Amino acid sequence: MECQYVFSTSKALSISPSPYRIFVLLELVRSAWKEIRPIVTGKFGKYCKDIEFLFLFELLDNTVPVGLDIYSTLFRSGDWKSYIEGVFRAWCIFLWFERRNYNKAPLVFLSDIFYWNQKNHPILNVLKDHLVKFTDYPVENMHSIIRWQSSSTDTSQQLSKIAKVINARRDINVFEDTFVVQKKSIYADKDNMRLLTKKAQVFLLETFSKIYQRLGQSSIVKGPGKKITYKLASLDIIVDKKQMLLGFSSEHLLSSDKCDQCHRLLCDGTGKSSVVIACGHGYHESCFTLLNKKCYHCENFLKLGIKNNVSSLLSRLSKLDKSKSKSKSKPNLQEIIEADEDSPQNQRIENEDDILEVFRKNKQALPKAEQAYSIALEKFLNANVTII
Repeated sequence: MECQYVFSTSKALSISPSPYRIFVLLELVRSAWKEIRPIVTGKFGKYCKDIEFLFLFELLDNTVPVGLDIYSTLFRSGDWKSYIEGVFRAWCIFLWFERRNYNKAPLVFLSDIFYWNQKNHPILNVLKDHLVKFTDYPVENMHSIIRWQSSSTDTSQQLSKIAKVINARRDINVFEDTFVVQKKSIYADKDNMRLLTKKAQVFLLETFSKIYQRLGQSSIVKGPGKKITYKLASLDIIVDKKQMLLGFSSEHLLSSDKCDQCHRLLCDGTGKSSVVIACGHGYHESCFTLLNKKCYHCENFLKLGIKNNVSSLLSRLSKLDKSKSKSKSKPNLQEIIEADEDSPQNQRIENEDDILEVFRKNKQALPKAEQAYSIALEKFLNANVTII
């Protein structure tokens, strides 16, 4: 929906869009959310525990920033402390999304870090001071280029020749430069990005307006066994707990309007200050203080996730040791915690020249987007809950 709205096209986003296109959409959403977040939270209030609001808020406030920042910003800037925190946040997302293998690899990395810190190993200082240098991007990038320019039937000798040619062309590209027309991405134009970001703001404001009008109408749908799904009223979709906040994966399901500790109303008219934290659980300030400002429901879920995944990894490693004694093959750790997605491949940006054609022709595109934003903002601020 966002892609169709922002780019003014009737075509839906493809099932497997290019990584670049995904990045642009996420960056537009993130930039738009930064601008309208105070407005949205002010409208919904700090006690709102509506299922649909929490679903979208978690996506915009946690999942999208973690995905965008963990490598491009935190790792490449060398911010060690923030990067380690980002790795743990990413692991939490993998855990409640139940992503096989992804929920083990970060634990292996964090385990090494904690062990080196405990033993005061010098490698830890090297990592902290030179984090950016510890990357396999050149290898992964070269591997992707080779895959892009080779076929599955190529022999090892042919692959070797292809790799050598590709490596040589990195510096010797005079012939190619003679015929290739260099193009500048349309997303490098600041006016274009301002326009698209403004349209993304309008899209989000309209979406949150619909959510506000249908507050309390989203429902829990119990399936076979213990499976629970959630019907989101305004988005008209059904999601399961994996797509919701961390609190929905814990043993203690969120209460819609009560403190998740004392089970009394969050807003009971007594003047007690309350808070809804990032996982979705809500507490009176006094209850939260008694808990040392921790959500023990989600902490127990994370502890259990660490225990189960570490046990699973150790079990598979022990099986690997046994298989080594019976076979001459040389399996490695990658076979155990192998990513369940293909390596990234270089993908060309298709149809870029057509994406903003309407905006190039229409000189009033940006002012119109500004006007649409003002209208959407006014409607959002004046939105009322629809009682059915």
